[in-house]
Amino acid sequence: MAIRIEIESETAVSKRPARALVYENDQLVAEVIAEVDLKQGADDGYYHCVTLKKIMSKGGGVNILDQARREKRIVEAILYFASDEGKKYLPSMSRVVLFEFIAAVAAYLSGEAGVETYLEGGGERIYRTNKETAKIFERFGEKLPSAVRTPIQELITLRFVSDHGEKWHENSFENWFHTIAEPPITHSTFSLSVTTIEHIKTNAIPCFDAETINHLKAIADCMKKYIEKDLECIREHFGW
Repeated sequence: MAIRIEIESETAVSKRPARALVYENDQLVAEVIAEVDLKQGADDGYYHCVTLKKIMSKGGGVNILDQARREKRIVEAILYFASDEGKKYLPSMSRVVLFEFIAAVAAYLSGEAGVETYLEGGGERIYRTNKETAKIFERFGEKLPSAVRTPIQELITLRFVSDHGEKWHENSFENWFHTIAEPPITHSTFSLSVTTIEHIKTNAIPCFDAETINHLKAIADCMKKYIEKDLECIREHFGW
């Protein structure tokens, strides 16, 4: 097993957090925030220390690669089942799909369809999401086995990031969505490619047991109505 770590140079400042991409056998398996050192090279330029000083996300003794693989496979399975095995279109905006997933998880666990999608709730929806989903998991989370519950909780959590005076939200589901689906930036909707569909069928779905598959399919089924609602809004209001 070959592990390779790449530091994104545009985010790297010595002694400060930077985005790091972790590859296993040339396949992206994790995207983390890490503290790095910059070292001076022979040409008076700078390069990034190969060893991460500290991984600042995914703590608690959990194997970061195992957790990242499981999160990625869950996103792959959800996109696959929610699009009817790749036959139907999805919105190309990651935050829109994220909130469809959040709404579906909430609906599946609580049995109620009271969560707004991103297009319904607007930007302020972001600031309520973590509290709302935390309450739902507190009341109904035991419906999911821990092997599914823990990564899904991570996937629906929005983290507020501030650096160099700029502020934004980051989310694991959105990161994996872009990695897996590669949605176009010029179209508001897209469908999974044949290559992606085959990869999910061959490499992601077989990794889950029957119980987990049933939970993921049920969440994806709940997600379909939110996808259709957003697609209707996109068709009506988006010109791209």
